This record gives sequence, structure tokens and C-alpha cells, in this order.
Amino acid sequence: MKIQSLSAFVLLFGLVGNLSLEGKPVTAAVATSTSKPIRAAVFVDPGARGIGMFRWIQLAGSSPQMTAMYLDSEMIRQGALDNIDLLFMPGGSSSLEYKMLQDSGAERLKEFVRKGGAYIGSCAGCYLVMEGAKGKKRCGIVPFRDQVGPYRGGSILTTRFTKRAEELMGVRAGDHSVRYHGGPKMVAASPIPDANFEVFATFVGDINTLQFDPCNPMTGTASVVGGNYGEGHVLVFADHPEYFPATWDIVRGAIKFTTGRDVTWNIPQKKPGQLVVGVYCSASPGPKDANVYLQLLRSNELDIIPITESQCQEGILRHIDALVIPGGGSDTNRIDGYFSQSAIERRDLFLKRGGKVVTWGKSAAKIRDGATGVYKLKSGDEAVATLLKIKTEAVAVQPETLTTPAQVALYAAPATGCAEYWKMYRLLEFSPLYSVTLVTASDIQGGKLSAFDLLVIGNERGANHAETLGEKGCVAIRDFIRNGGSYYGIGDGASLLLGGTQTARPGIADVVPFCEEPGKPDRGWSETSVRFQEAAFSKLGIAGKTKRTLLYWGGPVMVPSAPVPEANIEVLITFIGNMVNTVSGKKLAPMAGRAAMVGGTFGKGRLVLSGVHPEATEESQELVCRILQYLTNRKAEPIYPDRKKGAVSVAFNMGTITKQGMELGMELCHDTQFDLVPVTEYEIGHGALEHADVVLFPSAITDGYSWLLRDFLKKGGRIIEFDPEKKSATKPQQGQDIRFARNKDEVRAAARK
Repeated sequence: MKIQSLSAFVLLFGLVGNLSLEGKPVTAAVATSTSKPIRAAVFVDPGARGIGMFRWIQLAGSSPQMTAMYLDSEMIRQGALDNIDLLFMPGGSSSLEYKMLQDSGAERLKEFVRKGGAYIGSCAGCYLVMEGAKGKKRCGIVPFRDQVGPYRGGSILTTRFTKRAEELMGVRAGDHSVRYHGGPKMVAASPIPDANFEVFATFVGDINTLQFDPCNPMTGTASVVGGNYGEGHVLVFADHPEYFPATWDIVRGAIKFTTGRDVTWNIPQKKPGQLVVGVYCSASPGPKDANVYLQLLRSNELDIIPITESQCQEGILRHIDALVIPGGGSDTNRIDGYFSQSAIERRDLFLKRGGKVVTWGKSAAKIRDGATGVYKLKSGDEAVATLLKIKTEAVAVQPETLTTPAQVALYAAPATGCAEYWKMYRLLEFSPLYSVTLVTASDIQGGKLSAFDLLVIGNERGANHAETLGEKGCVAIRDFIRNGGSYYGIGDGASLLLGGTQTARPGIADVVPFCEEPGKPDRGWSETSVRFQEAAFSKLGIAGKTKRTLLYWGGPVMVPSAPVPEANIEVLITFIGNMVNTVSGKKLAPMAGRAAMVGGTFGKGRLVLSGVHPEATEESQELVCRILQYLTNRKAEPIYPDRKKGAVSVAFNMGTITKQGMELGMELCHDTQFDLVPVTEYEIGHGALEHADVVLFPSAITDGYSWLLRDFLKKGGRIIEFDPEKKSATKPQQGQDIRFARNKDEVRAAARK
């Protein structure tokens, strides 16, 4: 085969063979001195934003081997790069980053690298130094371009590092799970003078969760590219290894490649009694606010959690004592998410239960004077002192009002222990309209459903509801609904009632005229777009937008099957786009136009089956309340247990949970001494433990968790195993604080100490 150009050759074969674009091997930096700290800078002007930006500030400012400074575009144009060794360029918007730099700042950046400077960029920071798409200006240091296509959304993608990356970066060759959010799909472009680059890692899997278009393939395209430009060293990521502590070894490897130096970080573990502070990161901070972030991070009295508007929607305000909204610099538009109409209810609830807001500058000007619980400062330099003052203030507790509740049976089996299911429990338990009782398969088989108005069954974990319930339990559920009971099935709880010849696994037949999409491919998880149908307006009273975004996590995609006598079931919500399994990269799974939620009557009873998870975020839980109103004739409103200042932060592992474990969680949820946060193995591996005093395992710890807990224990964290039957095989090593509890009182005592 004749190759027309070197560029074409690399495009076809470079991603596999890791050939450099100049035909010679890339070289890693060699440290000239290890006695002086690396002079590192983070770009903090408009364009750089989000939790990734906060993490670069945190990492640069907490390493003993680095001194950190924060640069805006004006400082770069004035020559500030002459005084640094390494520049971190965060994600956000590369177009805005270039617009702020202007042509003169971009030239300064290129000259900085050409003369020997080090550059590390993630996502937008990667786009910025690539070849620009048509009509877009970029710095043109890295001879790669983005293969333009639809917006790819966000997820955790697998990136596969090469042996060359292991040699040059010290990062283990093979697969790593890294956060991805709309970054470039890098393919080789025209050669650039003085540029010599190699592909260090490629994507394994595809993603396109938010668009109508067919999947935009990413498998095999570059996710990490490193090389030399002039005398300098550059390493860019299409993803975000800075986002979670679990992938900071990759960041360490990037610094090693670009500077020749090994670095460590002094990242503190949460300590009991700290004030839990969320820092709103959707806006670009500017140099002054970035320095305030560092002051906050260095306070021993504060536990600092970077958050975004989407996390506010998911309920993070329930687990913090105070919220810091930075002054905003010149990026005021990105702060508007906090002040938007949709955020007002969440903000007011946060302030009503005693939460505090600390703000200054342009952000402070947006808040009305006299707002209760809001501290409007003259500058961010007062932030730490103000938060320490808040830490000592007393908070009045609002009394709860009670009314006659509906009786709800929440199915509790080891297979139903997912964080979303726990959110469903809390939504019911803390409403005066509902009384929740946990039921098992044996309870259902024994006829106990007759005492309830509503049965809720959620996701399973590697088991099968139909097999666990058995024929007797399945018949009991069918009779419960036919005789007037209500049923809400979520994820695999919805699959349980899907019968028909095409069903991928056994369910309760002859209840609904729907079955699962043939084959039930594993579609992975992500937020996905859905459209409300006419039945949702009439049955659930849905108003406003016909399109919304809901969390999808491998639930059923429903299609019509044979008619069922006594059943009158309609489609409430349909999927708009398609999705692939973002981990394995399997072929696109059809979803568009299929039912995401169905509901109606069977006999005298009502049911709703949902393949999506509206209970997952506070933003979408209003839909859950409408579903509950349809099923129980009670108008519900979300009510949550809120963190009380000074409460012990308990990360409640939801990996495998028994009925006893669920009951323990329910009891601790009502104890104001504790702030219970459900976490999964994935969340434990991606930073959840940074902000926990205690990790509570409601069953024995499995070997798979040991590596995830190592750093937590090293930093003084505490683990509690709730093990009533004394089955634990865990053997604490010297210096590890692992407690064993046989009953709820022992759990409380171990958590408080």
C-alpha cells in the first residue's frame, strides 16, 4: 500500500505503534536540579473552570516540591511565564482561554515552551495547544487536531497507556479509568516545525450520550499525547486525570515527563469537628480568588469540597455546613447558575436549615441585602476568618410536623444496595406522608404485602429479583397490584414486571404489555435526554418542558409486547438518543424512541415502571413526588435529613447491603450526631473518602476494597464493620483504625470516638 504522506501514515498506524510525528523518539525531561522547587503556575482566567481547575490549584499548591502561583492572561502577556518552570492549563473552554490570551499571549505561551518550559493541559487545555478547527485560533504546538463531531457528553472512560508511557512517565501500562467530559478526539494533523510527539494512551470505548446522532467512535483515538516542542516538554490529556485522587498517579507521571522531577502532595484527610465547606467552582476564579482557595485548603479547621451547579442539583448542599461563592473575577456569567430561578428553592432550603453562604465581589452584589445566613465580604481575604466564626455559632433546629402516613414496603435484599435506591428511601422516610418498612422476599412470600399501600423495588446487584422472590413471591406481588396495591419499580425493579417472549430474563408475566429490548445489551451509565409523552401530563401532572435529562444506569429499555387482560398501561417517557457501554465500547445500543418509563393500572391497582433514575438528583426528584402522588393519592414534597453542624461524616458503603445494614442506615439517618452519605465502590475509589471521618461497612469488608482504603487509613481515617454474625476476616495492621461492631449501639460508639 502506498502512503501519500507521513501525516497519513501516522493517522492510520501511529495510534497503535506510537510512532512519533518527526520519526524520532520523544525524550522526557531530565531534572537539572532537585534542590529547588518547581515553579508551577495555574491559568485561572475565564475559560478555565470547574472542579478540574480547582484540582490543579490544589495539586500545585499542596506539593512540597512545587511553589504555586496563579496567572491570568494579562500577567502572561506581561511576561510572567519567564518566571515559572511549569504551566498547568485546566479544562473549561479553549475558545475562551485563547480569547483571553489574545494572539500576543498565545505567542508568549509558545515561546515559553520552545525555550524549555513545561506544559500540561487537560481537556480545554489540550484543545488550546492543538491545531485549531476551521475558523478557530489555537496555539499550534501539538500536531494533532480534534476530529470534529457531536458533543460527546461526560462519563468515566477507559484509557490504555502504552509501554512507552510507562517508560517515559512511570505510569503503569494498560487500562486506567479516567473522567472524561467533552474533550478532544485526537487524530494526527500536519507536522509542526520543532514539534516531536507520540501517543501515550488511547481510548477504549465510545460515548455519545446527549445527542440524536449515531455514536461518534472514540476507540483507538489518542487520549494522552506527549512530546517535545523546541527545548520544552508538553503532555496533554483529552480527559481529566486531575479530577479524582484515584488518577493522580497519572498527573504525577505527567510532571515527571515534563520536568524530570518526582512530586508528592500533602492532601489532608477530613478530621472530626471540621466545618464542611463547599466551594462553588463553575466560574473562573482569577488570581486573587485562587489564592483564597489555597488559604481555605490549608486551614486545619475546614474540610473543603469543590462543587458545581450539577452537584447542587444532586443534593450536595445537604451535606455541607457552608457554601463559598467566589467573587467571580471577570467570569460573572458562570456564577449565574447559583442565582438562577431553578436554584432558588435549593438555596432557600439550605439557608433555612442553618446553612451559610460566604461571598464577596461581583457575586456578593447579586445577592439581596439582608438575606439570612449570607455573609457578604469586602474581599476573599476575610473568608477563612468568617468561616471559623461560623464554626462556633449555634444552629437552631426546625421542629418536624407529622401527619397520617401511607404505608410503604421497601424491598430490602442484598441485591438492592445502590446509592440511588438509598436516596429513594430517604425521600420516603423523611416525608410525613409515608411510613417505610423494609420487607424481604420471605415477608412477601408470607403474605405481608396486605398491610401496605405501596411496594417499591429498586436495582439489583448481580442477583435476580424473580429468582430471589420465587414463584410464590412473584404471585404475591401480582395479586397485591391486582387487588388495589400500588407498585413502583426502578431499574431492575421495573424489569421484574416485564414479561413476554422477548424478555432477557424471567419476570412476572401477565401484568404489563411491555418487555425489555431483545438481548438487553449492557448500555453503561450516564445522564441521558428523555421526552415526556402525553400520558405523563395527564397521569403525573407534568408541566413545563417536554424534554429533560435523567440518570440512566443500565435499566430496561421497554418495547410493547402482547396485550394483557386487566392492564391499561401507557408510555410516560421515551428516550431521545442512543447510548453505548462507555466501559467496554460495545456496539451502539438502540434506545431512541423506546420507553424509558411506563405507567397505568392493572386490575384495581396502579404501577409505574422506570428504566431511568429520577430519584438520583434533587433536580429530578420532583418527578418522583409526582409519581408517588399518582400511586398513593398524596401530594408529596421532597424532605431530606440535613447535616447538623459538627456531625460526624459517615461514608455508608452501599456495595453489598443486608436488611440489617439497611435498618442500621435508617437509624443513623435520624441521629443528628451523624451525617450519613451513601457511597459506592466507584465513589470510594474516586475521592469520596477525602471528606469522611468514618467509613461504615454494613457487612464484612471484601478483599476488593483493601487498596481503596489504604490511604484513608494512613491519614487517620476510621473504618467500622457492622458484623452482627462475626463473619469478618479483616485483620487490622499496625496503625490502622478498624473497629468491629455487633449492634447499633457499638456502631454509634465507634463512630463517635
